[in-house]
Amino acid sequence: MKFADLVEQIKTESRVKGDDGFVPTIIGLMNELFKEAVESQNPFELRQEAVLPLTTGMPQVALPADFFIHKQVQFQDADTSRHYVLTDQDRAIPPAPRGLFGHPKSFEIAGQMILLKPAEAIVTGDSLHLVYYKFPPIVTQATLIDDNPIPRLEPFIVRGVIRRIRMVHADDLQVAQMLGGDTTSAAKAYTNDEPRRTS
Repeated sequence: MKFADLVEQIKTESRVKGDDGFVPTIIGLMNELFKEAVESQNPFELRQEAVLPLTTGMPQVALPADFFIHKQVQFQDADTSRHYVLTDQDRAIPPAPRGLFGHPKSFEIAGQMILLKPAEAIVTGDSLHLVYYKFPPIVTQATLIDDNPIPRLEPFIVRGVIRRIRMVHADDLQVAQMLGGDTTSAAKAYTNDEPRRTS
């Protein structure tokens, strides 16, 4: 299905078929939902793998140009040919495997770079095996004539955009309840992440 057909279907189902003023809003929501779909649905069409070579004394390496989110990061040691999965810096970090003390145990993604910690034992020849998802398609007025490269995500995109269009367009109790649920969920997430004071 072409992006223009998706937009027309969304306009029809959300009862704004005759209003072209909603097209920029629909396009913006489609782009937002493509990103959410990649994060939650992990579409195999966008899954990629890359081997990133490391250099002595360099604790960071550039990510691929089409990188969106990571799935897994593995470190491969040049001396022993052993490889193991690195842990995201925000999680509990286990010790390095036996015999690889001082080798990286965790990683952090900052902008277009991936940083390794600790980095003292990194030598030229070591490498990272990165499993990641490419950036999803970006819909613009100019690309409406293009085909959607991931047709299986169309129901997800249509449902998500219609719900959000209804929040803007309709004035009924059900929409207010959906917004209230979203607000409560967001507030709970902030409450769970609240820092706790130590005595």
